[in-house]
Amino acid sequence: MSRQSDEKVSILILAELQLNHGLSLSIKQLIKKLGFTSDQRRRVRRLLGLLVQDGKVVKEGRGRYQLVGTVEEIEGTLVSRSQGWYALEQSDGSCKIRIHPDQSGAALPGDQVRATIVRKGRQGKLEGCVEEILVRGGQPIVGTFQEKGKFAQVVPDDPKIGGPFLLDRKQVGSLSEGEVIAVKVDDLAPRSRPYAKIIKVLGEPGQLSTELGRLQLEYHLEKDFPSQVKQEASHLNLEAAMGRRVDLRAVKLVTIDPPHAKDFDDAVFVERAGNGFRLLVSIADVAALVEPGSQIEREAYRRGCSVYLPGTVYPMLPAGLSEDLCSLAPGQDRLAMTVELQVDSKGNLGTARFFRSLMRSSARFSYAEVQDILDGKHRDDKNSQPRDMLDDMAACARLLLANMARRGALDLDLKEHEIHLDQSGFPEDVVPCERYFANRIIEVFMIAANEAVARLMADNDVPAIYRVHLPPDPERIESFLSMAESLAAPAPFTGVPSPLELNGYLESLEGRPVKGVLSQLLLRSLMQARYSADCDGHYGLASQAYLHFTSPIRRYPDLVVHRQLGSLIDQAKNNEVSTAERFQRPPKWQLSRDQAVEVSEQSSRTERQALAAERAAASLYQAAYMQGFVSQEFDGTVSFVADFGVFVKLLPSGIEGMVHISQMKNDRFRYVEDRLSLVGRRSGKTYSMGMSVKVRVESVRLYRPQIDLSFC
Repeated sequence: MSRQSDEKVSILILAELQLNHGLSLSIKQLIKKLGFTSDQRRRVRRLLGLLVQDGKVVKEGRGRYQLVGTVEEIEGTLVSRSQGWYALEQSDGSCKIRIHPDQSGAALPGDQVRATIVRKGRQGKLEGCVEEILVRGGQPIVGTFQEKGKFAQVVPDDPKIGGPFLLDRKQVGSLSEGEVIAVKVDDLAPRSRPYAKIIKVLGEPGQLSTELGRLQLEYHLEKDFPSQVKQEASHLNLEAAMGRRVDLRAVKLVTIDPPHAKDFDDAVFVERAGNGFRLLVSIADVAALVEPGSQIEREAYRRGCSVYLPGTVYPMLPAGLSEDLCSLAPGQDRLAMTVELQVDSKGNLGTARFFRSLMRSSARFSYAEVQDILDGKHRDDKNSQPRDMLDDMAACARLLLANMARRGALDLDLKEHEIHLDQSGFPEDVVPCERYFANRIIEVFMIAANEAVARLMADNDVPAIYRVHLPPDPERIESFLSMAESLAAPAPFTGVPSPLELNGYLESLEGRPVKGVLSQLLLRSLMQARYSADCDGHYGLASQAYLHFTSPIRRYPDLVVHRQLGSLIDQAKNNEVSTAERFQRPPKWQLSRDQAVEVSEQSSRTERQALAAERAAASLYQAAYMQGFVSQEFDGTVSFVADFGVFVKLLPSGIEGMVHISQMKNDRFRYVEDRLSLVGRRSGKTYSMGMSVKVRVESVRLYRPQIDLSFC
């Protein structure tokens, strides 16, 4: 092998690395690009080694090579992502690269780091490697305290974080083995076991207070706000944000919410108009007070949404906004964005108008109060609000609901439950939620307003954050159809049904015990709704265009949509726009298409995190409540069957526990997957979804909540 040929190959290697635009290549990729066969691997490796020695090429982690001088460095904050990966979030909130834990250089989520781009991975996503930890973010890490000879350490709950982390003996004090603590890592050295600092002692594992503290830190739930945010909020006032508005203060708009609500972001008014109705939906104009790029806006983007746990809320916006300036409290002048809808006698929507308004809520109702008035249980004399308008609201809502039913919007009517806490914060009762028709009135009004705004945005190609719910996966639907047939409730369709077909099938099951079971199974078959910059429709609502507009106090996408709608209104001659218009000259949007993609991804992530926190809290409180019922017997319904046991919903609370297969000792059971059943090999005894059973509570665990049951 001649020196000249080596020189030529080295030049070719350098050229390929140059053509790769600063991204690294593996030896395998280089061989393929050079058109060599695999027997040239040793030669290429040797030449790369020489180029590294000459300072022309740098070797990255995982056997990859990059041209010197083309290495792109990016600084940002390391944040957790799905499937164990990290992402590097830059100051503008964008995340251009992702980082595998093996390439994190002992950095932790929340740390500010310097990273290099090393390759373009699957789906064109850039992958990076942490080169230096600039500042430890101090994000709390929850774990268990341990004594290890002369060392003290904390073992993180989340194994993906790594650890254990060493503790300074001076901090340990009277800590006991096994106590739950929260720590921050300040050690910049990229060592395998960095030192951590104790910031909070949560207590003994398995106690409600300890587990609530663990949950709060695990899901990064925050009630307080940074000082810059609070300071900025303290200087806001309505007069400065007033602008040109339609005065609706004489209109009898009302709010209808849960009894303990504090943030009222929607108010409604209905009056008869010909054979139909005129519906006004006024939403708190948060965008008028929260400026793009402000500290409040940045914090709202980071949080993404408010998180509601039993007895408390972790808000997206400071209380001065969410519970005061933006809240549509009775008798207070407030800024709003209003949608005016015309509803005909068949529930069809005519042309919708959109404008900024100044409003004053005439009354605040709870759902139960409105239902009592509609049922004639007592006359309404609250703030002189006439009963006639509430009757008109109900009539208008029935038309809209009938229209939605005709197009196929799904109504699974899944039962939810409320957790009631005593004065000490301990759960004293778990009861099924009352779902009144009054709830449905507000729900359908909000859906109508959201759809109207979505149509306006889509028809005018406005960059927006849409709410997308894609059709179900064919394989999941196939499993659902098989289960429906095994339950003697075969569906009259094959393949993925239209929403109308699916809704018709569910309606045919009305009154049959199997409906609840199949509704739960169907929910498992459906895709999860998410935010998207593309208007891809909403399968569950049978809607061609849908977004979230009606809750800007508690959802960041709604705030963004308000800004985009405001941009359209600002270019209109009479300070209002309608769905009948098409805009020839688009205004300067507050949000670009690329930003819409970024906001959609971030908002979907924060929503999933919030839902996970809410589910975890519900499970924890339910387990704490059931601690008082160990050894007691309950009637229940089988809610799901797996190969390892039977899940049972207890009556009347709806709390779910599990009978592990090891507790089913009278027989050996085999799992029949296509029927989601456990069948006794000797007795033939079968446990399947929907059947009534009697169970005993054997034990309850709060850490990673679990309620263990046995069959009576």
